[in-house]
Amino acid sequence: MVTIADVARRANVSTATVSRVLNGLPGQASEETQQRVRAVARELQYVPNSIGRNLRRQESRSWTLLLPTIENPFVTQLSRGIEDVAQASGYGVLMGNTYDDPEKERAYLREAEMSRASGVLLTPTSDDVAIDTLLDLGVPVVSILRPLPTRSPNGADRKLDIVLNDTAETSRRGTQSLIERGCRRIACLPGLYEDHTDRLRYEGYKQALEENGLEVDLSLVHFSSVSEDLAPDVTRRLLQRKADAILVANSLTALGVIGSLKSLGLDLDHGPSLFSCDSASWMPILAPQMSTARQPAYDFGTTAANLLLDRLENPSIDPRTTVLESTIHQPVGHQGPATGP
Repeated sequence: MVTIADVARRANVSTATVSRVLNGLPGQASEETQQRVRAVARELQYVPNSIGRNLRRQESRSWTLLLPTIENPFVTQLSRGIEDVAQASGYGVLMGNTYDDPEKERAYLREAEMSRASGVLLTPTSDDVAIDTLLDLGVPVVSILRPLPTRSPNGADRKLDIVLNDTAETSRRGTQSLIERGCRRIACLPGLYEDHTDRLRYEGYKQALEENGLEVDLSLVHFSSVSEDLAPDVTRRLLQRKADAILVANSLTALGVIGSLKSLGLDLDHGPSLFSCDSASWMPILAPQMSTARQPAYDFGTTAANLLLDRLENPSIDPRTTVLESTIHQPVGHQGPATGP
């Protein structure tokens, strides 16, 4: 049974240095020392608590799943797909909401290391998420919805699998559908500028406008998480700027905009045309006039889970990136041009 002292002896460092490096703690170890410690840990198949890799996999039958928030219906379906595959394969799933907070993410990942998780699936908060210790210890990682670099900061190749959606293309097609319905002043609520996926949504919107010879009016673009409190002000401002259509990032933003239109005395038959880049079960009932992109949320989960199972079976396979496509659902009837304050 390999101990932390064995790693320290082989790497010619102290046990404290090994602990700091493998647990991602701050310290004075140089980059060369960190690489040497991780290489020795891989060679000796060391994992925390002095349990060897094979024994760890026999005793730990759980996956760690980290998502931004379970409140989004898309995320709810995605997590259900992961859980169904995991349970059918004899694994449990421990889930945490990061709320896109890097500190929460680091805490959850450290817990995954210490609890000897069999695998990790996550929507990363940023490109520099601390996954290299997990990978060095042989714990497979699947990145969902946001890509991660296939090389670590020190230049090492990562055996990392990724599942993405066709965000830019979905937004482009959604914007195109609004143009084909006669809309010309199309507003865009793509999400957060800091978010890679949300920026892709804006790029797809912009591409569709440019392909149709329409101006990209930045006064009609609002980068933020449009909460229920914020939605009325944003919606009113877009109507004042003569928006005749609004493309929204997701069903939660759509719900805020619909509520705001109603509070302004407008309904979806006489207000701006709407397109949501995802859908929810309530949409056909509450807003049958709205165009939506139907994303295979459950399939995202099953795809990610099966990639993880594949890597558990064969850790040496090449990294894979899978992109899943959405389908565009057109509304029943026609929405008239926007009118409002």
